[in-house]
Amino acid sequence: MLGSVSGVADGYQQLLKRINVLIADFQSIISVIRARVNLMLQEQNLVLEDQNFKLLVSMDKTTKSQAILQHTVESLSVIVIAYYLSGLGSYLFKALEKMGWIESATLASGIFVPTSLGLSLGLTLVGRRIIHKMMSSEEH
Repeated sequence: MLGSVSGVADGYQQLLKRINVLIADFQSIISVIRARVNLMLQEQNLVLEDQNFKLLVSMDKTTKSQAILQHTVESLSVIVIAYYLSGLGSYLFKALEKMGWIESATLASGIFVPTSLGLSLGLTLVGRRIIHKMMSSEEH
């Protein structure tokens, strides 16, 4: 009977050793799987970072293009406003010439062109400041 108990004990010890070997194997497999999952996540993160970087570069280009377009439109606006102011001034000077208050409407109109450019530039700058103040107060 003692022999059968020791045989059972030996079998039990063998079983425990096999279980420990299986546990170690499973832990190794789990470590390998974890490492692969981490590598896949890192790869996905790198892809996302690359996409984000490309998106930021694209947004930067778009913003620069919009700024250039805005400055161009503002410059053209100054010219258009000066043109209309000069036209209005010309009508005023022709009326003043007819009334006898000035000698030459053409000369007065020519002199008024730089003044109208300055006025239109001033109006544009003041308008831009007002818009910037309004936009900055909305952000806060």
